[in-house]
Amino acid sequence: MESVEFLKIVAQEFGVDQPTDHEMDAVLKIASISAHSSERKMAPIVCWLSAKAGVSPKDALEIMSKIADDKQD
Repeated sequence: MESVEFLKIVAQEFGVDQPTDHEMDAVLKIASISAHSSERKMAPIVCWLSAKAGVSPKDALEIMSKIADDKQD
């Protein structure tokens, strides 16, 4: 199944709007930062936590970028 169609079906089943391109880009960056800051398995878990907390992808990306920057110091 094509990814756009897959997301459309999943969003409908969850009762939410399909993510925008900007939201998808932010979520993928959040996952990348999470995977590189800890173990790879943290990527989907951190994305789930941000959604559970009601944090927008844009805000979650800012938070994760800060965490990654602090980790490097």
